[in-house]
Amino acid sequence: MDALNRLEEGYLRRLDSELSQVRREVAKARSILPDRRVVIHCHSYLSHDSEGSIEEIAAAARRTSTDAVIMTDHPRDDLDVMADGYRGKMNGVLFIPGAETKNLLIFLGEGRLDYHLPRGGLIEQAKDAGAIVLLSHLEEDATWEGVEGLDGCEIYNIHASFKEQERLGKALLGGAEGIEKTISILLALKNHPDSGLGALAGILPHYMRIWDGLCMKSPHTGIAANDSHQNLSIRVRRSGSTVSIAGPDELSLRGLPLSEPSLLPDGVELQFQPDSYEAMFRHVGTHVLCKELDENCLYEALLKGRCYVSFDWIAQPRGFAYTWQTDREKGMIGDQVSGSSTMTVEVPVESEIVLLRNGRIIANGLGKRLDWDVRLP
Repeated sequence: MDALNRLEEGYLRRLDSELSQVRREVAKARSILPDRRVVIHCHSYLSHDSEGSIEEIAAAARRTSTDAVIMTDHPRDDLDVMADGYRGKMNGVLFIPGAETKNLLIFLGEGRLDYHLPRGGLIEQAKDAGAIVLLSHLEEDATWEGVEGLDGCEIYNIHASFKEQERLGKALLGGAEGIEKTISILLALKNHPDSGLGALAGILPHYMRIWDGLCMKSPHTGIAANDSHQNLSIRVRRSGSTVSIAGPDELSLRGLPLSEPSLLPDGVELQFQPDSYEAMFRHVGTHVLCKELDENCLYEALLKGRCYVSFDWIAQPRGFAYTWQTDREKGMIGDQVSGSSTMTVEVPVESEIVLLRNGRIIANGLGKRLDWDVRLP
């Protein structure tokens, strides 16, 4: 079942009903890990492709229980987006400025960077400035194998997930399956903002392969990229027996004949923003394990890989834990352990738990817990 099938009204209605029960069960669970919900890869008015203010972003973060937002604005010639971007707390939300360029996310550094440098030189300069450097938009980059100095990579990106859905793209952007189908997709996204965006969600196999490849050389942190811009406004207007849809340049359909009867009642005009900061923040989060909400704690935790990715539109991951234990000691995500140990995954509701090693399934099962005795690296 692809995204186009999942964006059917009946499917989304059933899904929302089932998720209500899941969320009730999760709400009863106790938090096991000291995690901070962090949005990584977000754009503001400092980028050429966004107009969002820090105040708007902070408000969206508060509404989605987000503790910190790591900004990754596109570089500009008149200022350094990492050095000069907003830094500190606003309404209890911690902001960390950073940059996105050359398929890299760069943040938590001190000093100014020359973003015109070749990628290798920029990474070296960023590391000298103490920054974290992650590989971004893996679907666009075939040269990652020669990149040195990375701390990790995106293992999920909302925009990349949308690009994977070719049939949906043709139906939505080109009206390939008829205007009524396009209207049904837009109505689904408006009426079901969380599960509608969630219809795009899924593991990106090529992202996971690249992460596996990096981790075979040395530990690399995997994060979710919210890739938030809040720049996709859509307006649907019916006039008699025709409809016009106005959005970004590639989504502009005018004067198209409607069926009779149509899904869109006469005189109705729809205006909505499916990629609002709030929707994109709620969709997925990188949960970073640290007790204090400050830059030093986030920096150390991200470098050590003390984090995990959760599709929070389904439910907050209260009650999730991924831990290890030996006869003498125990620990959590991000630790490096010598000798034999037992790894344990715990989840608050019965789920399919799958454990992979180098991209291959080595254990799976249904339940709330999976234990695995480690005998191989």
